[in-house]
Amino acid sequence: TNPVQSGDEVTYTVYYLANGSAPALDTNICDLIPTGTTYVLGSLQRRQANDQPTSVGDYFTPLAPLPANNSCPIQTNPNGAAIVQLGTVSNGAGSNFGFIQFRVRVD
Repeated sequence: TNPVQSGDEVTYTVYYLANGSAPALDTNICDLIPTGTTYVLGSLQRRQANDQPTSVGDYFTPLAPLPANNSCPIQTNPNGAAIVQLGTVSNGAGSNFGFIQFRVRVD
């Protein structure tokens, strides 16, 4: 009931699941920082299965060149991007899921 206001922090969570007949190889996740927000430095983390969340990945400032072979849908990186290299994600039950998470501040 309370709308988001300038200065508020919002947490974004991207879930993943390897649910197939083989592990997901060379997996990376990119989430572009939404327009009208600013990434909160040091907030990018990953949780694999039931492990504790750990700081991971890279934040790229707006317009910074992105690494080759990334999964970002917009390569010009207009407002910044969070990229996490997951490597191989097992397809075995109990270890085939997780999430990445980061915070932004509303401009």
